[in-house]
Amino acid sequence: MVGSSRTGRSIRREDDWEDVDDYDDEGMADDYETPASNISRSSSPSSSRRRRKAGQRPLFVAAGPSKPHSRGTTSQLVQRTNRAASGNSSASTRTRQRQRDQTVGDVTEVLRDTGAASARYALSVFGLSTRFMKYPLSFLLFLYLSAWILGRVSNQLQTALQPLCYIPGVSLLCSYSSPYDAAGDSGPPPPPQWADFPRLVDMQGQTFEALLDESTDNAGLSLEIKKAEMATADLATLVRVSDLVSRERLADILTDFVGDARDTSRQLQRFSSQVNGALDDVMAVNDHALHTIEAAEAHSKSVVASMQALIPFASTPEEVRQATVTKAFANAMSVLSANMERLQLEAQMSLMRLDRLEARLGTLHELVKTEDASLADLRDEILAKLWTKLGGNKRELRGTDKHRALLAGIGAYRQRALAHVVATLQALQGYSEDMEVLRGRVATPSLAEDIPLDVHVRSIGAGLRRLQDRSVRAEARRDEIASAALRDADREIGAA
Repeated sequence: MVGSSRTGRSIRREDDWEDVDDYDDEGMADDYETPASNISRSSSPSSSRRRRKAGQRPLFVAAGPSKPHSRGTTSQLVQRTNRAASGNSSASTRTRQRQRDQTVGDVTEVLRDTGAASARYALSVFGLSTRFMKYPLSFLLFLYLSAWILGRVSNQLQTALQPLCYIPGVSLLCSYSSPYDAAGDSGPPPPPQWADFPRLVDMQGQTFEALLDESTDNAGLSLEIKKAEMATADLATLVRVSDLVSRERLADILTDFVGDARDTSRQLQRFSSQVNGALDDVMAVNDHALHTIEAAEAHSKSVVASMQALIPFASTPEEVRQATVTKAFANAMSVLSANMERLQLEAQMSLMRLDRLEARLGTLHELVKTEDASLADLRDEILAKLWTKLGGNKRELRGTDKHRALLAGIGAYRQRALAHVVATLQALQGYSEDMEVLRGRVATPSLAEDIPLDVHVRSIGAGLRRLQDRSVRAEARRDEIASAALRDADREIGAA
């Protein structure tokens, strides 16, 4: 009976089991079993844990007829079989996961070790290279610091040693010629070494105040000379049809006088326009200088300017700002000088026209004196006397009194215009002398303290406002003169 009951159980073979290591996994406890002593008599006892091989199922051998199992016993067997299969599958999955984790961990450790070794190698190479480069780097740093220091003190040394350039012989070693050496040189003037906008703006204001006053009066005189020109043309017509002995010669001189009066009137008008144009140019260059200086002040406070100060032999922000102010000052001086030179030429042309007009009046006086001694008393009124003699009493001529007044006043007009032109020339010559003094002063380095930047800005701003105010007043004066001339013309037309 004992043998038949044993044959009815599942026969456990030794080959269905394998040895495993000890794991502290609670899920693995159900999968391990210790083989019983009655499985195989030939198996040697062992203290290690064992588990059933994957894929193996219990083998049941029927030894003989037995009584059929009940329904409950069969369902329990099925459940135990399913639990065993599920446990084997879970164990296999966990085994593969552990193998993958082990592989990833090994790769990570290898990469970490490799990276650490590479970093140690690179650091060792860098340290060795740094030790080898210590002396070359020290030499380069020495050169950089020396260049930076020399660049910062070179300008101060040049300014301090500048007076030595006035010593004969030593000036040959200077990078520029002394103003005393170049006094007789006809070349371009030396560039300014520093800026003096307050003095320049004051000169501009004084000069243009005089120029605007004179040019405004000249504009009114040009209109009077223009009207006298037309009256002289009528007088020339009367002379040609008169019974004077020298009527042809006298008519030709009067015609030339008309042409000279026309040229003089145009020249005075042109001179007035040139003064206004010069004023506009000076105001424009002053406004540009003002904005340039303000931009230089803003740039000197920027981060870029601070970084540029680290460059050897590069200008410091203060030097860049001072150079910008000096350049703007030189530009303003250049524009002002060019305009003043042009105005001097225009004034000389106006003076030449007025002198020619005076010469025509002298010729007319001599010719009329030989024609009629009674007309030789006043040279400036010779045309009015001639007009009275020839056409003043003729009723068919209209506006005789007006023509006589114009002809009588042409000498006075010429004298007044001449006075204005001479005053303008004197103002321009005075400006030229002041400009030469200022140019020579700023051409040498200033040993005194530089003018602060805000002083330049305030001076330019005040000068601009001053010039604008003078320009507005001069324009109003010209409009008033033109309106008066138009009113006179309207009255003459109404009287006619």
